[in-house]
Amino acid sequence: MTAVTDTDITARYEHIAELDRSIIGLVRERSRALGDLGPLRRAAGLSQGDLARENEMLLRYHSAFGQRGTALGLLLLELARTTPSAR
Repeated sequence: MTAVTDTDITARYEHIAELDRSIIGLVRERSRALGDLGPLRRAAGLSQGDLARENEMLLRYHSAFGQRGTALGLLLLELARTTPSAR
C-alpha cells in the first residue's frame, strides 16, 4: 500500500475547491439564463414560467440523484427566482 502524504490530501482539497468554484459559476450562469428567459416569454405573450419544463428539469435531477436531486433542482429554481446577484 502506498503511503498517503499531506500533499496528496491538500491536492484533493484544492481540486474539490476548484470544482466548487466551477459549480458556483455554472449555477450563476444558469440563474442568469433563466432570468433572461422570463422577459422573452412575456414579450412572446407567454407566462413567465413554464411548469412543464420545470417538472422535466426536476425529473432529470431526481433521476440523477434521487430525492436529494429533486431538492437540488428546487433550490436551483429558487435561486434563479430570488437571487439578484446570481443574474
